[in-house]
Amino acid sequence: MNSEVRKKILLSYCPYPGSVAWHIEQALRKRYDVRTWGPPADDAILELQGLASLRGQIIRPDIPYDSTDPADALACHAPGWKPDAFLWIESGVQFGIDLSRLQCPKACYLINTHISQPDLRVSSHLHWGRNFDVAFLAQRQFVQRFQRSGINAHWLPVACDPQMYRDRNTRRIHSLALVGRVCPPHRQSLLEKLFSRYQLCFEWHILEDAAAFYSESRIVWNDTRDKLSRRIFEAMACGTPVLADPANGSGLEELFSDGQHLFFYRSEEELFAKAEALLANDRICEEIAQAGHRKVLELHTYENRVLSMAGVLFPSLP
Repeated sequence: MNSEVRKKILLSYCPYPGSVAWHIEQALRKRYDVRTWGPPADDAILELQGLASLRGQIIRPDIPYDSTDPADALACHAPGWKPDAFLWIESGVQFGIDLSRLQCPKACYLINTHISQPDLRVSSHLHWGRNFDVAFLAQRQFVQRFQRSGINAHWLPVACDPQMYRDRNTRRIHSLALVGRVCPPHRQSLLEKLFSRYQLCFEWHILEDAAAFYSESRIVWNDTRDKLSRRIFEAMACGTPVLADPANGSGLEELFSDGQHLFFYRSEEELFAKAEALLANDRICEEIAQAGHRKVLELHTYENRVLSMAGVLFPSLP
């Protein structure tokens, strides 16, 4: 894209590696003139996000967060640079924003509408979304509720970064694997049964370590229950077949087909039956893994998501 016509985007979030916002920033910078604004993630925030290994590796935003008013921050630190759009992305860190003086389209990307006392969370996100001209939602089941509240809401699923998440071509030493940090009560019983049958490998990894873990696994299990999980996209990008529940209402079944790109299970009995069948058939695993890999690279990268955002924010662009 010619630099003279590159749109300017002011991106606001608390930056730390591995977050959805961090991946979107990398994709945005390939197409647009991007400047970041928001508080840096200190060691306490990194610890909270399970990133203790990154302590001391603080990412400084392009524009210091020394005012809750981005228009004021721009006037002070980037005079003459006028954004064509403002994008705030949920990163798990709350900070004050006053958008009353910012003269450009304003959008937010809400990722975790489903967690932490869902009714309270949804109400909080509805209130927050009214500050923006556009609200992108990662969790499809809430889009209509936002629209009924008068918010210009659009479904924008999470995705993968294929430069980070790719097949390392290593030996697949784990029969069944799950990348996770917290085990919800509803998952504990299944974890115990899967571990006793298949020596399920349950570990918490991020970034390169997560990609390596996926690449060492024959099957990635994901119990999504009520959300669209990025683990699914990341595992498929690493060329690993996924066995997941369909997360009713999440839109997962609209993105991928059962038995073509991944495998769904709808009961405990079906989970065990499909795990047994897959582990006994390397050919089927490989075929599904390759089909899923092609699908995510074609349609479900963060560059795809950035293009979708741009289609809403800049509809006149080709």
